Amino acid sequence: PVLVDCTAADGMDRVYSEAFARGIHVVAANKRPLSGPHDRLRDEARARHVAYHYETTVGASLPIIATLADLVRTGDRIRRVEGSFSGSLGFITGEVMRGVPLSQAVRSARERGFTEPHPRDDLSGLDVARKALILARELGLRTDMDQIQVHPLVHADLLAEPDLEFFFDDLADYDATFAASITDLRASGRVLRYLARIDLDNPGAAGPEFRIRVGPIDVAADHPAATLRGAEAFVAFTTERYAEYPLVVRGAGAGGAVTAAGVLADILKIGQTLRGR
Repeated sequence: PVLVDCTAADGMDRVYSEAFARGIHVVAANKRPLSGPHDRLRDEARARHVAYHYETTVGASLPIIATLADLVRTGDRIRRVEGSFSGSLGFITGEVMRGVPLSQAVRSARERGFTEPHPRDDLSGLDVARKALILARELGLRTDMDQIQVHPLVHADLLAEPDLEFFFDDLADYDATFAASITDLRASGRVLRYLARIDLDNPGAAGPEFRIRVGPIDVAADHPAATLRGAEAFVAFTTERYAEYPLVVRGAGAGGAVTAAGVLADILKIGQTLRGR
């Protein structure tokens, strides 16, 4: 049996633990268990000799976690991970750069199935921060959400409204202010993107050897993120092997169809492993 979690629910780590104890494999698209304060699930799965796959928690069906795992397993040293991990925010920032009002861009992203159930999880940067935390932990970093520097795409006051329609009303009132900043960006030839960066090479910095930052950034027109289209996501791995030319994974990073394909691929991996026994 395989437990498949396509929710965005809290508290599923307890369900996973019970599944592992019963010899049940887990495939998850839910980021919350992996980004909680107690990162023990992978160890539990290993101890119980069951599979735990979660490729779709970062970048839908893009092979981001698998690529990172292969780099680490083969002894490469990761120096920096940078990317647009959120297809939804990639879509939203692309739309506003084309002149679409922010509230309309967010509503359109939600209708297409790109955002979390409540778009404030996307606009706050929390969804991207969870993905950055998952990748940081894949690198073996012992870190939690409170060690990530997160800047939301919009003013924090707009993110307090739980009711969706009231939320969109508040967002519409903010359209003109946001549009003015986009006009300034376009005039300077730069492009708004929402990026995450994990730095492991940080000589001279006080405190930890790494730093994780998530937030809106205006990038030059020749930056890899500047040419993203629609709900595309990308991640660039700068390593000892890929120092001059980072290893880039790029493609559709949001949407029900591609996420479902990634979940199914994880299920099939388990099936193939079991057939080989």
